[in-house]
Amino acid sequence: MTFLAKLGFACALAACACNSPSPWARSIPAEERAAWPTLCGIPANEISKAADGAKDNYEGSMYQLTPKQLVSCRLSWNREEGRLESLSVQFADSGVERLSNEQIAPYLKLVLKELQPPERREIEVIATGAMHNFTRVGRFDVRGGHGTDPALWSLYVAVH
Repeated sequence: MTFLAKLGFACALAACACNSPSPWARSIPAEERAAWPTLCGIPANEISKAADGAKDNYEGSMYQLTPKQLVSCRLSWNREEGRLESLSVQFADSGVERLSNEQIAPYLKLVLKELQPPERREIEVIATGAMHNFTRVGRFDVRGGHGTDPALWSLYVAVH
């Protein structure tokens, strides 16, 4: 094998290793990434953007929706991979004894729509049950569900 053929082969292998297909359902355009926390009900002026190494984080943290409801939403984008890194949502309602799955449905739907159907089903089961510590689902690490405080729910999904 000539030197150029070997070099071409090595470059092809490196490209395959670095550019593996995204496990997410789609690529989110930049303007949608920045606005993603607004889908949780957080006003655009309450969203912060911060760079963390190769990641851009868009977050609205502990925003008070009503006097008794708080929500936090975060999207992390990996610039090097050109894809989502993670999504995170937390919701609390001190006005109820126990959060229902109907109350968390809009937030769960936001995360699930960014996943492929096989992972979507398994992550929905995790998210609607009791709190799970980190669980591997396909190419994702997932933590979430109804917390030990019955008025708290959270979901975190990140590429493993």
